[in-house]
Amino acid sequence: MSVNKWVVGVCAGVAACGSFTVLAQSTTATLSVGKQSQLVQSSVPGSPGISYVQTGTSQSVLQVYTAGYLLCGNLGQYGINSLSFSIAHEDLTLGHAWTTQTLGDVYTFVYNSGSLAVVPATPTTFGGDTLTCIGTAADGSVPSGLTEGIFDNGYDSATEANYTHLVNWIPPRGFSWLDPDMTQVPLDPCNPSEQQPAIVDETVACAAATGVRPGTSAGGVRASTAWTATDGIDFTYVIRVDARFGAQQPGVAPGFDPSIFSGNSPAGGATSANFRVVVSFDAEYLQGAGSTYCLLTELPSSLSTDVCGSNAQTLSGNLQIPIPLGLPPISLSATSFWVVVKRPIIGTHSSTATPVVAMSILTENPVLEEGGDAFSGDDIVFGFMPNSTGFPWMTGQ
Repeated sequence: MSVNKWVVGVCAGVAACGSFTVLAQSTTATLSVGKQSQLVQSSVPGSPGISYVQTGTSQSVLQVYTAGYLLCGNLGQYGINSLSFSIAHEDLTLGHAWTTQTLGDVYTFVYNSGSLAVVPATPTTFGGDTLTCIGTAADGSVPSGLTEGIFDNGYDSATEANYTHLVNWIPPRGFSWLDPDMTQVPLDPCNPSEQQPAIVDETVACAAATGVRPGTSAGGVRASTAWTATDGIDFTYVIRVDARFGAQQPGVAPGFDPSIFSGNSPAGGATSANFRVVVSFDAEYLQGAGSTYCLLTELPSSLSTDVCGSNAQTLSGNLQIPIPLGLPPISLSATSFWVVVKRPIIGTHSSTATPVVAMSILTENPVLEEGGDAFSGDDIVFGFMPNSTGFPWMTGQ
């Protein structure tokens, strides 16, 4: 059934529309979730780009294959709804399926003329408003580094434009993204300074998931991709996570307090905020079961399978780390730490131009609506095979 002949007005969160599949072959379909937009991946062998299936008398699942990478999560508690939303993606270069994410807090969806809109619940519908997403195109690029958009220099190359969207920083005279000296790039995305000014000052809240490599300083050196390593049995990767709620406090460094990961959000409404780290990966190269992870207060000097040591925690699938932050005296207001994940290898990943893992940090919707996380280009980072230089645009290709 072609997309241009198929129109579903509104399918609420009940099994009112029956089950259907859409191959999306005759036209380009798009998916929108909030402010995030993705092309629907329609050329996955044997799989429809969009499918809606009843899984019970009052339960149903909407699944969409996205051409790019879309990482989503439910931040906070939400009411029970009968409609679930599942995001899928396949690396068409290798024919590898990535892990899928099944999400709640969806009120309805609308499809018309090749456009599918997933409508999250609001506090007045199911008491929700927790569904939050961040994503990139298939080549890892984002349309803009800013939540509300940014005007690019029309003379910039794809490399220059994409790095500007990726790093919230105004480079000094003479710096070039075509041949970058990464030691000059700020390691801390959430706390700019006069010497390292930001494109936008994030005064409400800041969130960032970034790549980092060992350097001359203890904190390492900023990198465009996650640091990865493999011994042929396990695949290990590390990223830096930064989060802040409230305005930057000059001279106050972010702290690390493991007690904030107890799963209990601080009370206080506008004096607290929820963030969440989410991960997706190539499920035909890496295995979810048997994985481990740890949180570190400093970047390890080397990356090996035993880097977590006694701090390793069991991980059975996609990693999700809730980060509640609050203004003093309620809780910690800012944090920086490193996440290390080790997963067993079950296949091969022969491409150096497509990623193996993707990791993102999400900010809850009420904070976004108040202007928090205004620079969203550094909210997602990809990890490649250790000998890769990342997406082609990262090296001027």
